[in-house]
Amino acid sequence: MRYLFIYLLSFVLQTSCKIHSTIEIAIENKTKNEVDTIKVFLQRKEFQLTNLTAGSISKINVAVDSLDTNPHDFTIQATGIVNHNKKINGFYYTDLSGKPGEGYSINIY
Repeated sequence: MRYLFIYLLSFVLQTSCKIHSTIEIAIENKTKNEVDTIKVFLQRKEFQLTNLTAGSISKINVAVDSLDTNPHDFTIQATGIVNHNKKINGFYYTDLSGKPGEGYSINIY
């Protein structure tokens, strides 16, 4: 009985602590204008996309092990320029869990 308990405990710990190997960030331009530039920061790692056409969806796939993760928080920040003059900003932050999710969406309006 003790071995069954140890097996079940190790199974629960392994499955509950599993982190996805990649994170997908989908960026959807829902405006009628071109987005000149958008920079996305995942835990301070920078990614840049340029010339997102109106109505387009672009994706960034990031290996989790390439990020500077920690056990207590996770941050995504986005900033960009639409139609050569309008600045946009977005921010996502979760506290008490440094585990990133499998995917996130950034919608530009």
